[in-house]
Amino acid sequence: MTNPQDNIGKHIISGELGIGEITEVASMGDKGDFYHVSFQKTDAINFFSVTNQNNYRMLESKENLEKAIKIFKKDHAPLEFDSTQAKITTLKKSLRTSSVMDLALQLSSLNQEKEIHVSLKKIFENTLKSFVQEIEFVLDIKNIDAWNLLGLTKNNK
Repeated sequence: MTNPQDNIGKHIISGELGIGEITEVASMGDKGDFYHVSFQKTDAINFFSVTNQNNYRMLESKENLEKAIKIFKKDHAPLEFDSTQAKITTLKKSLRTSSVMDLALQLSSLNQEKEIHVSLKKIFENTLKSFVQEIEFVLDIKNIDAWNLLGLTKNNK
């Protein structure tokens, strides 16, 4: 495991708050170490667990993000599930992955569906917007250009 101090100055993305910069690592006693993250767009500050990355992930490198964009743009075979509930549960979990490649694959598969189940629609939309924000930030392009890079418009689904 890398030293959390090595991540100071790096950026994370949180579906709730957007992109923020890790400014320090703070110990919270028995609760463990937390990243102190500053979100410039909203002037917000928040703490994220170093060990529990359920609510954020580290921004990817330009190279990995470009690979993820290629994955997103490919056609994928529809995923098969035993039931609608199994599909919803599995996809909700997979949309919280820390791997941008896996995320791109899941977003792409859902995006190719004719209709997204109501239980998945909000998390899909929020995750897709976060993916676009990451592309915009890492590639240093305009938001509309990030959407276009994926072959999408903001109101695709």
